[in-house]
Amino acid sequence: LELVLAARAFAIKELGLAESESYTTYYDTGGEPVAYNVSAAPKDSLEP
Repeated sequence: LELVLAARAFAIKELGLAESESYTTYYDTGGEPVAYNVSAAPKDSLEP
């Protein structure tokens, strides 16, 4: 988490990115996933 804050500070100070509330809080999910991603394709191809 400290690395995220350091990267955020660098981006604001050195790269001129606009400061916002992004990446300033943390939510503990208790080990549960926040989202699932499901996709489907033919078994012999990665085309939709």
